[in-house]
Amino acid sequence: MKKIIIANWKMNPRSRQDAMNLASAIKFGIETRSVEIVLCPPFVFMEKVKQILNQSEILLGAQNVFHEIKGTFTGEISVPMLKDSGCEYVILGHSERKRYFHESFEDINKKIIAVLKSDMIPAVCLGDDSIIAKSDKLDGIEEQLGIISRNVPKEKLNKIIFVYEPAWAISDGKIPSDILPDSNDVLSAKLLIQKFLASVIGKKKASTTRIIYGGSVNTKNVKNYVGKNLMDGVLIGGTSLRAKEFIKIINIVENIKC
Repeated sequence: MKKIIIANWKMNPRSRQDAMNLASAIKFGIETRSVEIVLCPPFVFMEKVKQILNQSEILLGAQNVFHEIKGTFTGEISVPMLKDSGCEYVILGHSERKRYFHESFEDINKKIIAVLKSDMIPAVCLGDDSIIAKSDKLDGIEEQLGIISRNVPKEKLNKIIFVYEPAWAISDGKIPSDILPDSNDVLSAKLLIQKFLASVIGKKKASTTRIIYGGSVNTKNVKNYVGKNLMDGVLIGGTSLRAKEFIKIINIVENIKC
């Protein structure tokens, strides 16, 4: 099972040309074949970024989607639209979506079902939604898993990428390292998610489901999250906008012996 690194550009960069330059720098700056790379630019840049990524192994992802296929939903983007853009992955339930746009796990569940029906892969964020550091740690994750997996076909549940993403760890990358989760924290989260999945789809399929970490990942701390018995990859925000730093993370993950 390949490790995966997902770049969440959020509402960046400012222009189409900047997005193309960033994608190009990443494309021509990596040589990896053993790590899966996904770039998730804003919707308006997706077509141009996809053109840059052609003839490379880097995949295109989106930062969100609406659960309806079409209709009177001003400002929303549908699954078929993403599919037509060459999108293969979709980030769902990011803590910023929940915090600023009041998305519920019921909303996220509907989006998961729609994305899986299209044969795209959802990367679904879970974790403590409080912005207070380590307020409840893993409290609530099992309940979140129960809601987001509702009515999801069991044979598709292990296609989901589960992202342990505590809201208090999301920043511009300047949170002190002693506040961020450590290896034991992420391992506990992974085991909790695997335990839930095993109870639904069995241990074998649960063991092949990718569980990754997201929250202020950088070159100094990525080894705390990816490695033997740890996470199967990372979701990266701010650092993914700096091509050299992002490429360093890719190389670090690629060279970690699992």
